[in-house]
Amino acid sequence: MKLGLLLASSQEQPELAAVYQLAMDSLCAGEEVYLYLIDDGVVNLDRPEIDRLRKEGVKLHVCAFGARKRHIPWDPEKAIFSGLAALADIICSCDRFLAFTPFGRSPDTLAHRSSASLPRTLITITQDPRESHYPAEAIRIGAGIGSWRKTEVNFLLHGPSSRVLAPDAGQLVDGENYEHYLPIIREWKRPFHLAPDAEKIAELREAGMDYRWCDASVLQELTQAAACRILF
Repeated sequence: MKLGLLLASSQEQPELAAVYQLAMDSLCAGEEVYLYLIDDGVVNLDRPEIDRLRKEGVKLHVCAFGARKRHIPWDPEKAIFSGLAALADIICSCDRFLAFTPFGRSPDTLAHRSSASLPRTLITITQDPRESHYPAEAIRIGAGIGSWRKTEVNFLLHGPSSRVLAPDAGQLVDGENYEHYLPIIREWKRPFHLAPDAEKIAELREAGMDYRWCDASVLQELTQAAACRILF
């Protein structure tokens, strides 16, 4: 069995301890463990917990973009510094994949895999893109892993996060991510899913992005079909 883990939380947050314990338990059970540090998670690289996991045999990857952004030196002795192609590989090759972010962890379920289709990744965005960088990071991650066609990526937007689809998204926090990655996602011809509580923004129709309002049944279908769920 292969377990894939994603950590997007800094060392001040409780997710590091949860990832460490789960990885150690899985190693003791004879599983192969992959850990990808991304966004604020890259600052954990020098933590003793991560060093112990590395020594115990965890395959450790660090997002090269996130490390460069936070001025963390690339040290090949500590980890593999890689792009989102490596994360896509981990998602599609592991039997289980769990994501830990400051806003929650994905459920511990076996991946839904079929030889006839790609595993599905659901990225749920809840934060306000006017105040937080996390929605922009979620868009970057989704576009990055989806472009390799190893996982089918869907986005679910709650509350004010629907503003990422507005024509002026480039003026939001880390707006360059929207300007660069939304055109990539548009080419997939797959709609963004808007939850019932998503803000209704008049400018949505002007943005040129495909979107779909969802009811409870569609939300259930999205979550149940996802092999990987990431919450931002």
